[in-house]
Amino acid sequence: MSERKTLAEIDAATEPVSLAALLDQTKAFVCRFVVIGDAEADVVALWNAHTYVFECAYATPYLHPHSPEPGSGKTTLLRVLRVTAHNPVLGGNMTEAVLFRLIEELKPTLLYDEIDTVFGKKNDDGARGIQNVLNNGYQRNMPAWRCHPRTHEPEAFDAYCPKATTGLRELPDTLAHRSIPIRMKPPLPSDTYEDFDPEEIEEEAEALRVHLAAWAGTAADALSDKARKPEKLPELDSRGNEIWRILLRIADLAGGDWPERARAAAIELSGGAGARRDASGNVQLLAHIRDLFASERTTCADLVEALNASDELPYGGWNDGRGMTTRELGRKLAPFGIYSKPIRIDGARRGNGYERAQFQDAWLRYLRDGVPVSTDPVPVSVPVPAEPVFGSTMRVVPVVPVSGGGVREVAPEGPTDDEIEPLFRQLRPYAASSIPLEVMREIVAEERGGGA
Repeated sequence: MSERKTLAEIDAATEPVSLAALLDQTKAFVCRFVVIGDAEADVVALWNAHTYVFECAYATPYLHPHSPEPGSGKTTLLRVLRVTAHNPVLGGNMTEAVLFRLIEELKPTLLYDEIDTVFGKKNDDGARGIQNVLNNGYQRNMPAWRCHPRTHEPEAFDAYCPKATTGLRELPDTLAHRSIPIRMKPPLPSDTYEDFDPEEIEEEAEALRVHLAAWAGTAADALSDKARKPEKLPELDSRGNEIWRILLRIADLAGGDWPERARAAAIELSGGAGARRDASGNVQLLAHIRDLFASERTTCADLVEALNASDELPYGGWNDGRGMTTRELGRKLAPFGIYSKPIRIDGARRGNGYERAQFQDAWLRYLRDGVPVSTDPVPVSVPVPAEPVFGSTMRVVPVVPVSGGGVREVAPEGPTDDEIEPLFRQLRPYAASSIPLEVMREIVAEERGGGA
């Protein structure tokens, strides 16, 4: 019985290797040098193959190896990809102008280590330009426009190419939504891995590149076939399905258990619990608040204290260990339309805080992996004519669903915001300080003879 040939001994021109075998070989090669989960390793193998065929796709997913601390193998993974991916170029030490022209001319696989250094430069025009390349360059036919330095004529640069970015901090939301997160792990004493030595592995790496290039030369038609377009995964949002499509196409071409493995990885890393774990910081905060919100209302101080006190959440380490502040909490919730307001707990004023109902819409819209916090019907506000009160010509009567599909009106417990705001606007110019909305509510209630 003849010995099995190694990949390096197989002539790609005469003895093509199956795509499934190439993916398995790539996965095994990567896992020799870094410690990552099984789903992450599958994704790295698929992503590496896609760098050879990305021009067949409408969108390219960014790969984002990340970890909370150094020493987890992020840079090592980029070094591995540098010898396995198609036409790799290391970023991180180039100007915006160089980056534009490099992508336009070479269509490389851009490997950008320590992307944190770019996003930390808030007032740097060059850094903003690089961010533009990253934001636009995940999708085909989305050029970046710049003015030619000599003619001053507008010039379009094609920023579309595969990109992998590493970092310790969270990515900006726009870039995170274009990326597949790869959680890197620092090795345990019991983990088996090798030091990455480019000289020792060059022959193996070259064999992978040669065979992947040979496969890519015959795969364009199949990867562009509309009849083979993968079905959308309900666990992913529209952007998630968009960036995963090329990887799922490759997995389907590979056959065997790769289609199932690829879809399982997509759901784990970009949908459900994975999306919650690796979503933007603000969406993570929404999820954490949902888990901690135990009553109908809470003060800002109590909510921040609960977030900071949990050993499983990162907030206690903010501000050099002093934890998140109420002001930071307010800034992060404001984009969702959630603002603190004066509240009462057990009939007593407790300062500013939040009610559970304020979060319901955001929880339902942004936390795809969870069920609504409450199964009670969410009140719907329907404007109906009413007698003018303090200049208002409309009032809001809540209606809630009842069995049989009908609705019933719920009598307001007190004056509505529409009734308060006109008076609020009239009095504010004369007030020494802003009058809280809750105080105005009580003023109007006394005028009407109603309760607060």
